[in-house]
Amino acid sequence: MSKIPDEGLVYDYRFDTRRCVWVNWMNASGTFEIPRDAQFTQVLDSAIDSERSVWLLDSLIRHQFHVLCTGDTGTGKSVSIKKKLLGGLNNPPGSEKPLKLAPSIFLNFSAQTTA
Repeated sequence: MSKIPDEGLVYDYRFDTRRCVWVNWMNASGTFEIPRDAQFTQVLDSAIDSERSVWLLDSLIRHQFHVLCTGDTGTGKSVSIKKKLLGGLNNPPGSEKPLKLAPSIFLNFSAQTTA
């Protein structure tokens, strides 16, 4: 097993079980490009907190845990979850395609929603 890198904090890394190495969250995300036809509300940058949240969401769903996401308004929770539900889980080992999830119905509430 590889040693945790000396640079940064332990929270800056995740362990890649396929290659048995520690990977920096930001190096694992690839390049960030905004499609020309993207709506402003659908743009989610690959900030380190977003990468961690999406990875954790993927792992919890894959192991059949229920997930409740909370946090401040405008931090990308809804976009991250919608992207995950529509795009499927990350590729399982030995597979080329993402694992699809069940069909979803989206219902959003905002800080402005009243009873």
